[in-house]
Amino acid sequence: MSSHAIAWWVAGVSCLGLAALTFVLLRRYPLLQGLRWFVPALVLTLGLAPYRFDEAHLAPAWVVAGFRTFFEAGMDPGPPWRLLGAAATGLCAAYIAALSLRGLGHAILRRIHPRRVGAPEAQIDTEGASDAPKRVK
Repeated sequence: MSSHAIAWWVAGVSCLGLAALTFVLLRRYPLLQGLRWFVPALVLTLGLAPYRFDEAHLAPAWVVAGFRTFFEAGMDPGPPWRLLGAAATGLCAAYIAALSLRGLGHAILRRIHPRRVGAPEAQIDTEGASDAPKRVK
């Protein structure tokens, strides 16, 4: 296995671990449970977005952006940062669309099958004497 493949395996496993950790931690806090699926998806999207840094190799965009920003003088760090911004924007748009479709589905199902409030009404047996205790069926 080449060093390039090993680096991608390390990036993939670490992103999966971080996404799982954020998923578990967000389940513990009731106010943040709405972000339980979004934040891990954002971690995976930003952590594994590929960027071609030379003609033969791909690397995670955040690695290329970091190296070009801090270590490589004369290289433009703009394109990998723009790729990360576009990936985050695309994920946000997809997440909002999924939530909208989910809300639309709930609205349609409520019209088809309205939710009953409370327990179903008991049927009272009124046959028999008026002073006898009533039986519930």
